[in-house]
Formats: sequence, C-alpha cells, structure tokens
Amino acid sequence: MLSLVVCSVNPLLLETMRQSASATIGVDHEWLVYDNRHANLGICEVYNQMAIKAIYPYLVFLHEDLILKTNNWGKYLVNIFSRDNSVGLIGIAGSDYKSRFLSGWYSGGTGKDYFNITHRLAGKDKLLFFPNNWDKNEVEVACIDGVFMSCPKIIWSSIKFDQVLLKKFHFYDVDFSLKVARAGRKVLVSNKIDLVHLTVGGDFGNKWVEQAFIFHEANKTHLPFELEKKTDRNEHLLVRYWLDWLKDQPISFSNRLKWIQKQTLYFKLGLWYAILKFMFYRPLGLKLIHTRTKREK
Repeated sequence: MLSLVVCSVNPLLLETMRQSASATIGVDHEWLVYDNRHANLGICEVYNQMAIKAIYPYLVFLHEDLILKTNNWGKYLVNIFSRDNSVGLIGIAGSDYKSRFLSGWYSGGTGKDYFNITHRLAGKDKLLFFPNNWDKNEVEVACIDGVFMSCPKIIWSSIKFDQVLLKKFHFYDVDFSLKVARAGRKVLVSNKIDLVHLTVGGDFGNKWVEQAFIFHEANKTHLPFELEKKTDRNEHLLVRYWLDWLKDQPISFSNRLKWIQKQTLYFKLGLWYAILKFMFYRPLGLKLIHTRTKREK
C-alpha cells in the first residue's frame, strides 16, 4: 500500500531506518531508494525519479537519518487517506502560516506551529512536542517539514517537486506542501507518528540561504499564505527569530547583507539589534565570548 522514497548518502543510516520502518509499518510496502553519493542530484529530481516508479497508491518521502517507533504507522496513514480524499499531504511538523519574509516552514511564533519529533543528541533523546496542549491527532497546516512527508501518488503526479526551480536540498518541502494546500487539498500534521531524528538536521548555511532567495522570489505573489486570516500576526517575531537562528550559521557576509537588503529590514528600527547580531555574531567570533561569559557566570 505504501511506496517509501529515500534519497540516500549514508548506507549505515539507511539500513537502520529501513529496519525500523519495515518492522513497524504494518502494511505492504516497497522501497524506492536512490544512492545519491556520486550523482549528487537535487532532492526534487531524486524524489520525482523514484516516485514515478511507485507501484502503490500512497507515497512516503523519508529522510534516512530516522528511526520509526510507532507500530502500524503505515496503516494509520492509509486509513486517513482512505476515509478522506480531501487530504493531500501528511507530515509530523508544520505551520499554519507561511510569511512573505525569508523563512523556513517554522513561523517562530507568528503563526501556529506544530511538531512531534525526537532528536538524539550526544546519545540522549529529546522530545520536541508543540503545542503542549495539542490534543487532536491531526491538524491542518499550510506547510510542513520534509523529514517525513506522505501523499497519494495522484497528488504527487499532479504537482510534483519543482526540480527546475529548486536544484539543491532545501525548500522542496515548503514549496510542495504550499502547492498542495493552494490546490485545495488538506495538508495535515500528525502527532500519532513517533520517530527519532538521529542527526542534528538542517544545513542553514549559504546553500539554504540561496535557495531561500530563489523560493521566495518565485513565490512572492503567493505569499503570505495562511489557513485562517489573523489580524494579530507579528511579523517582527518571525523576522527576529530567523535572524537569531541564522546568526551563527556558516553564511557569507555578502549573503548576510543580501538577506537584510532583500527584506529592507534596515528601515525597521526595532530590528536593528537583531540585524547587528545577525551580521557580526559569527564573523567577529562573538560566540566564543558569549560561551566564555556564560561559563564564568
């Protein structure tokens, strides 16, 4: 019933994930794995190449650095798609809002974010579950994270991942999920699929930033995108969150400057301190001073 699609660069992680997924999925399935160690194709191209080969009606796009924990998670997905044909995509992390400002799927407090994922750091598991009062099994969102994405094959066939626009490994998830939502299909995030993320995921360096520029420029007429119109969205919270998140990432000074210029953030006086940190925190080695000060305290 499920075709599992993976873009792989690490055989050891892949085998661990395959064992856990096969042991817990609970339905007939096939593996469509592309070894991308040498070709280094963009993830959109890999996913499209693999998905077209799928023999089952439902697809799951998986990162290989996962351990699936929930028994019968595949049966759970199939049941959702079978009982409600308006559902176009299911993930385990997402937001009900995508800003026009440069950002990933996470709204940073501007919208309503949902996630249920465990990160394994230095051998210890840390559950990230939000919101704390998330009591429904599934909630509808605008966009999701690509660590785990499932959709009917017919949805993928009509939309596909944009391998022309996005040639690397970033924003494929936001782009695809927004297109599903804009097509009138429900994009859901579920708290019923437990998994462990084995690596400190996310390369937010120059490649991520440059793909952010490309994605937002191509989608500027479609953003912001939200499920429900809210008058209390504070865009400064989102902008400040991403400035802070990216301040210690390996981003060139020219790309940092472009990040500010493209959003004309220098006109927003309330963001000047966040902008200064974003511009100079890593280049001036302020993290070392910050860490040393914390230790001395």
